[in-house]
Amino acid sequence: MPRHVPEQAIKAMLSREEALFTQRNPTSQKLSEDAARNWLKGVPMHWMVDWGTPFPLFIAKAQGVDVTDADGHHYIDFCLGDTGAMFGHSPPAVVEALRREGANGFTTMMPSPDAVVVGRLLEPSPAGARSSSSTTAIMVRWTTPTSPSTAARRMPIPH
Repeated sequence: MPRHVPEQAIKAMLSREEALFTQRNPTSQKLSEDAARNWLKGVPMHWMVDWGTPFPLFIAKAQGVDVTDADGHHYIDFCLGDTGAMFGHSPPAVVEALRREGANGFTTMMPSPDAVVVGRLLEPSPAGARSSSSTTAIMVRWTTPTSPSTAARRMPIPH
């Protein structure tokens, strides 16, 4: 027979956990309060407050799967979103490429000679990518092993 946990016990436990979270994370709380002056709910993207905590943790550093919040707590990131899921946070090769290429300009809104190289690397793509967003979707599908024939494929990473 199922046992029921009294609703009051659940509320009390959640209240204790919220108090502990707030106590352990004063820097993130202050950053959240400061950010709320300019950002809806104190974050630049709405999904950053979807964690059920009184305020979001602010991340000071992320490398590989390791994350350190603004209060100095260390975590292993089991969520890894977007690019982090492919390479981890701040992989050294990407950091070095950004450092090196940053001097050439990031925001020209015009193609660089590298666009020709990347286009050639995408020629064998299964769906014929024609934009960066379609390229991302195609490359994720293409490099995700779904059968023995696709398991051996690797995403081309120019050096």
